[in-house]
Amino acid sequence: MSYHGGGRYDDSRGGGRDYPDRGRDRERGEFRGGGSYDRSRSRDEGPRQNDRGGYSGGRGRGGGGGGRGPRATYRGARPNLAYPVKTNMFALTPKPNVTEDGYQYLVTVFQAKKVFTVGEDEKRIFSHSEIIPNKEPVDATRAGELIRCILNRLRRVETLSFAYDGNSLINSAGPLFEFDPDNLMADPGETNGGHEVVKAGKYGPEDPGGHNISAAKKPPNSKDFFISVKKNSEDEDEDTSRWIRGSSFCVRLTFICKLDVSRALALVRNGSSDEKLKSLKDIEGTNRMFDNFLKDQMFNSMQSPGKNPNRFFFQANKQESLLGNALQRVFQNDRKTYAPFVGLTQNVRFGEDGNVYFEANECVNYFNREFFYKSPHSPPGEQRRVPLVNPHESKIAGVSVNLKAPINDEGKRKEIEQTLKKLTFHLEYKRNPPREWYEKVRSKNKTDAQIEKMKTRVRKNLKIKRDDSRGKACILWAADDPQIYSFEKRKPRNRDATTQENQDEEPTEPPIKITLAEYFMQHHGIRLMYPSLPIVHIGDKNWYPVEMLYQAFDRTKDANSPGHVSDLLQHFDSIAGNKYVERTSSLLKQLDFNDDSFEKIGLVRSCEPVQLSAKVLDQPRLKFGNQDASVNNGDWNLNRMEFAKPSELSSFAVIDFSRDGRAKDYIVNLFNVMQRHGMALPCNVHPSRALDKVYFSPRENREPCFPDTQAGAFYAFDQSISKAKKFFWYDTSKEYRSHYTWFKSRCTSETGENSECLLLPDYVSEEGKIGVMLPTSVYPPTHVIELRGEELLVRLMVVVALENRNEVTIDPFDFIYEKDVYYALQNNGSRHKVNFSRYVYESRDGTRHDFSTVGRSRAHILIDPTWQLSPISMMLVYLEENDKKTYSMVKMTSQFFKGIPSQCCVHAKFSAQRSKDQYCSNIALKMNTKLMNVYNQGRGWNTISNGKNGIAWISEAPTMVMGVDMSHGIFQEAASVIGGSVCLDEGCMQLAQTMRVTSKSHTIPFEIMSDITKTLFIHFFHHRKLKPTRILFYRAGVSEGDFDTVLRREVAAIRKCFFDIRTETEPGFTCENPTCEKGGCLYCTPLITVVVCQTQHNIKIVPIDDHDGNNVPSGTIVDKKVIDYKNSLKKATRDVSRFNPGFLEDRFPVENVIDDGFDFFMTSQGGLKGTSKPIYYRIILNENAVWLPQPPPVSSPLTRETLELITYHMAFQYGTATKAVRSLPVLKYSSRLAEMGLNYFSTLRNDHKVVPVPLDGKSKDNQRKLRDGTFVTGEKFVRSEFEKFFAESTDNPDILKPPSDFMTEMVKYFSPYEEHLQIIQGLEGALPHTRPCAFPHLSA
Repeated sequence: MSYHGGGRYDDSRGGGRDYPDRGRDRERGEFRGGGSYDRSRSRDEGPRQNDRGGYSGGRGRGGGGGGRGPRATYRGARPNLAYPVKTNMFALTPKPNVTEDGYQYLVTVFQAKKVFTVGEDEKRIFSHSEIIPNKEPVDATRAGELIRCILNRLRRVETLSFAYDGNSLINSAGPLFEFDPDNLMADPGETNGGHEVVKAGKYGPEDPGGHNISAAKKPPNSKDFFISVKKNSEDEDEDTSRWIRGSSFCVRLTFICKLDVSRALALVRNGSSDEKLKSLKDIEGTNRMFDNFLKDQMFNSMQSPGKNPNRFFFQANKQESLLGNALQRVFQNDRKTYAPFVGLTQNVRFGEDGNVYFEANECVNYFNREFFYKSPHSPPGEQRRVPLVNPHESKIAGVSVNLKAPINDEGKRKEIEQTLKKLTFHLEYKRNPPREWYEKVRSKNKTDAQIEKMKTRVRKNLKIKRDDSRGKACILWAADDPQIYSFEKRKPRNRDATTQENQDEEPTEPPIKITLAEYFMQHHGIRLMYPSLPIVHIGDKNWYPVEMLYQAFDRTKDANSPGHVSDLLQHFDSIAGNKYVERTSSLLKQLDFNDDSFEKIGLVRSCEPVQLSAKVLDQPRLKFGNQDASVNNGDWNLNRMEFAKPSELSSFAVIDFSRDGRAKDYIVNLFNVMQRHGMALPCNVHPSRALDKVYFSPRENREPCFPDTQAGAFYAFDQSISKAKKFFWYDTSKEYRSHYTWFKSRCTSETGENSECLLLPDYVSEEGKIGVMLPTSVYPPTHVIELRGEELLVRLMVVVALENRNEVTIDPFDFIYEKDVYYALQNNGSRHKVNFSRYVYESRDGTRHDFSTVGRSRAHILIDPTWQLSPISMMLVYLEENDKKTYSMVKMTSQFFKGIPSQCCVHAKFSAQRSKDQYCSNIALKMNTKLMNVYNQGRGWNTISNGKNGIAWISEAPTMVMGVDMSHGIFQEAASVIGGSVCLDEGCMQLAQTMRVTSKSHTIPFEIMSDITKTLFIHFFHHRKLKPTRILFYRAGVSEGDFDTVLRREVAAIRKCFFDIRTETEPGFTCENPTCEKGGCLYCTPLITVVVCQTQHNIKIVPIDDHDGNNVPSGTIVDKKVIDYKNSLKKATRDVSRFNPGFLEDRFPVENVIDDGFDFFMTSQGGLKGTSKPIYYRIILNENAVWLPQPPPVSSPLTRETLELITYHMAFQYGTATKAVRSLPVLKYSSRLAEMGLNYFSTLRNDHKVVPVPLDGKSKDNQRKLRDGTFVTGEKFVRSEFEKFFAESTDNPDILKPPSDFMTEMVKYFSPYEEHLQIIQGLEGALPHTRPCAFPHLSA
């Protein structure tokens, strides 16, 4: 062991080495997007670990407050097969004889104009309509509502029958127009008569530019329809919209393909996997067509704001009868400007059993009302619109202002502008025409009701827009101030019904400048009530006073308020489980559904939920240090439990951000609980005295220190860490010296070897290095002493007096001080009370030297504490409130800058607990998980699966279980933060983690995935001392459209990484497979299984019988019938070669590969409230079902049943809660880490602590398309200190460039890489500068 020190000790190698919720699952986005709550995630995954409610710990996800009342328990037996359940899926039954084929068309909408000619009487005569040249088509992604309006108009005018769901395609049962099919025989690149040919693709034109086809190049298989639409108007009400000009559009329908519905349905039901695969495009097209027809029916009978909505809401007149008691009282409040609305989501799915289903879900959103609530029992009369200007409360769009004075406060202006930009609103005002106008319209036989409508001018669903002529302003701050806004206007000769707004008539006098207030008075007879209030621009240089604006039906801005969320939770609690599915069924029956459209394509809709048989898996046995846990429906508690492998808290720092400085009481309570669970506190010192010395509170500062700012968090961390180092490392308080002991920690040699050590704070060099003592088995000498003029290497020893007063000499590592008592540690682990007598030095030959006989002495081993000494073990942060910004600042400082694990506690939560001990038990469990490393092997419990220690199948052979998830920022220029985790042990409870950041992408770039794999592998190797032969890769956050990309990019990166590792670590290695091409293949890299975990579906599985509770028991599996039909294509093993080349020594083919499909739904959590939602596991590659790394029966193939069992048992390994969690811990921790990183990434980016560097520009996978059609190369983000290595000038071979997997790591202090190591260490000398990480687990 080569530490820095003087002299040499010949026997230094002797003796060997000493190397020993209510659980509400509120995952991402559940309450986002305007208050949406569709019960898509059950509230069943919090960290409570007791059986009385209310005891959860920690800050952040997984540490939410406890619930009320007892836990739900599954009262029935745990059946392994045939457990009856039902789902929120409903049948679409095909009719025996389908007469109509399906037709698919591409929709392209162009702006058009009307062309007029001049007749003989010099009057303009309409000639025709034509597309405006050089104009891009209307973007359906941005103008979805307008296109729906245009297509609805097209249906009425042309009497066409088709279905449109808001995308770029429409479907019909039968052709919409005739064309010559011979023109479709050209090749994709050919032209026919100057026209481009649009070829059919999976979801649209095969040509990626087909959606943007030029108007001048009309395909022969298309037809143009010219439509005039009055935008933002009541299209059916001619009287209120006659003043709005109609806009002309050309709707081009381009035929894509004809779908043989009968054949597609027959293939799904009875076709072989090969037949289905060959006709996959037709089956997908038929599925999409059915989905289009279903959504189109909902568009026609329900309301759905938004550009491309998926949720549809019942009309306001139905809401009161549909809402439950919890929401009715909110809806019936006649003073509220918002209300909850009930709706549905529906999607069509082809089942594995060959049937067609659609899944339906109730959803509830909070929306702005158009009209104030009016009771059905109130007197008849018109409903009152909700104005943006509220005179009763003196507010504009909810912002309090003085309505009678100009708004000059910049803060108020900014708040109003931001609010109005988010709103959709209506414009409505009533003109006051002169008497001549009334006489004129009455002469046209108009009724009084018609005249009243003609006086009213309405425009619908408007947004404020920038006016380029006014400096891109969208809001101006007075209607009556000519300095702010005025315009030229000629006074018209008369005002009548045909006058167009903002249109000049023949002048009677020169134009004059007027304000908007003057204009409405002079031209419309309207005197503004609030002329000092702002005016807004709605487009085409039209400005209107804010007092004329009214709320439109749109999502409210306060949808996520605590009151709204509480009401929604109560609502869904009241209809949980079986009631939820039955209520969904009843809502389907409320739809005004036109079954004729479905019958044309041969389907009959059912409103009765589908019933099927599930199975319930056996729970694993969980063994703590002193007893087994009693697991009940996936739940157990920590009462009187000792952790199976307690971790060590060797040191700590404290930051108290509470207002009254109450952290000490919490920490004392926490330490007592930790000791009861078997965790070791700092050695040789009383914890309470250490707490007093390291405690830091910003209240003690003269300058304010705000935890929600970067400067405040930095200052607090620096002060706290400094106090902790002074106390533990340098013993400035002389706490250790006064008790004749030393601080115990771990240190790393310059060659990467790690050992326990005792610090010698009396010996600190000028360079800041500190003296240490190592165990005798590692390196015996501790000091260099002067004796009779010569230097001698000796070891410091302790002389202690036994109870019989005999003195013995013991090693410093065997001398322990605990609770004011000294102990001597025996070889068998027992301890005996002793009394300290004195120190002595012992030389190699056993001679002892008293201090009085020795001259000067110095420490023999000096280390650099900045990297060789283990950092402070834990930062204990006590927060006043559960504030997201403060939490993000704490985690950023902890993870990115300081490299010290942190554990937060919120005072508001801790003080509210009925049992502080049980709350602290949960905190102790989290800390035990975070403090885990290769040396202490910390874990809360051991898992016994199938009678063996560890998870079944995983313990058969070295198996690397990886989990990767991503969190994405908003907007196009945002980033994607990737969290990766790897299971280090056979029980899958010990984890190591990594974090990367790239430009926004739903899949991981090749080089980043390779870096992630390399880092996780090094963690795995240092922990297990062996290489994996199998990889089980769980991937979250991937949609079905990205499955092929995951296989082509991410799996290929994993293979290449392991191929490179073998090349580096096995001299002379070459793969004998000629198709490998140094990229890794099935025969030279570990066998890979890829499992995509989909949480963003809406399928619910509930028990049929109410006596089983609201939710199915933990471990419920559904793997038949409603599984997607693609599961029968056997894609997971289809492309896995069965060929045995004969040169394999670690590959054994499975004789009878069982592939009935591997996909399944699993509900691993035992739900308490709400309706549990399963996770849909999609297996897209399974080489472990075809090949074995060892011959049977040593290893076994990964069948669906095996995968289900190990996935379920892994759900019990969440070291943050005592319950089986919905998402696998290896994924849940990755998701938490990614979300933590995303929360503080923008701060790092703005401060230039991370910088973007381009990905490999040669790879097409790294090219992404922007909205303007241009392509840019994707970027990866690195810490700013590594930016220099990516410059072109760094090709100098003399510059030592860190490996890529270290430079892309965001949390470098938790990586296995150590740049200070002097020589190569690791796997057979080929993993440079790596060592086991002190604290590899970040997000517990």
